[in-house]
Amino acid sequence: MIPSDDFTPHGYLDNPYHSWKLNPSGVLRSLPPLGMGWHVPNLGSYVLNQFQYTAHLTIGLNINDLVLITPEDFRRHKCTINSQLHTKTRFEYTCHVPQYELTLTARYFLVNEHELGCVLTLSTTFPAPMPITCYLIHLHTHNPHTSRLWEHGLYALQDREQGYGMLGLASEGDVFVHGARVMSDSMLAWEEMGFAVTLDDISAWAHGVRIPRPEITQRQPARRTGARRFTGSGAAALATGDRGDPRSRKQTSRGRSGILAAGSAAFW
Repeated sequence: MIPSDDFTPHGYLDNPYHSWKLNPSGVLRSLPPLGMGWHVPNLGSYVLNQFQYTAHLTIGLNINDLVLITPEDFRRHKCTINSQLHTKTRFEYTCHVPQYELTLTARYFLVNEHELGCVLTLSTTFPAPMPITCYLIHLHTHNPHTSRLWEHGLYALQDREQGYGMLGLASEGDVFVHGARVMSDSMLAWEEMGFAVTLDDISAWAHGVRIPRPEITQRQPARRTGARRFTGSGAAALATGDRGDPRSRKQTSRGRSGILAAGSAAFW
């Protein structure tokens, strides 16, 4: 029997490949408001350098210019977020946006050691069609002192025709790739990605504000570890169909959760 209840919207997913010493594959844990990703420990180090990197995928929305990306955005618009499904292999957020009678679910699961999947579902009882932009956001924090590789910055590429985006750590570091597809016969087209240092910057970008692009060696001086933090976002524009008609799409990351490649899909 699979338990279904009003669980708190945070927790862990089981990563059976992870072993701190033999195979530090990473711990999968949630990130507010709607995220999930890897926290990879640093073998044999203590105090300030206890992690190699964190790589989280999270979800944002733009509904008729109502932007929901940061935890404060969701609180300000009185959205409710809980988890109605939480097992060791599946973790699902349920987010209700009262202003537009819209419910989003984001179900995360580990596909294999280096692949995180997420099924997104949108449903609404709003009496009129409305445009919805879905932001698929990758938040990456990298600690260059722990990798023991030749690394000097971050780079990002996208292919809007093929529907994927890539984040890499130059020149010997990991490469992270995102892709997405719809779970129906609807058309899928991709929009431009945005790049920033924080979720607040991505929220401003979603509002149409021009923000400075991160430098290749962007860092956060406040963090004594010198960790680099990088946030990337793309946009998927969705138009909901008839009243009460749920729409679904699936987003999967390959080769570890990477810089977001998101697209636009119109549903009727």
